[in-house]
Amino acid sequence: MLQKNLTKIIIPAIALFLAINASSQTLRLSGKVINPNNEPLSGATILVEEINTQVIADVEGRFSVNLQPGRKYTITVSRVGYDTKMITDVEVASGQDNTIDIVLEP
Repeated sequence: MLQKNLTKIIIPAIALFLAINASSQTLRLSGKVINPNNEPLSGATILVEEINTQVIADVEGRFSVNLQPGRKYTITVSRVGYDTKMITDVEVASGQDNTIDIVLEP
């Protein structure tokens, strides 16, 4: 009797855990923000609109953010003294090169 009750609890709990784990898998989008002279732009702000996540480029202009595969994202990049740039339809995929270089114009 106890084993039957445990089975009724454990199997749905495992299924729920697996469903949550599968839906929360992300892939890393990495990139670099540069100017037209190929110089890194540290401190640039990278905003992923759909998940309201913002990251800041490091001293080498590099950044990374985790995104869910199978979704399209809009990324807005800005820095003082440069035009803001919006990139639409950004996707990440397993087994792909998930990197992007972004050139901001002064």
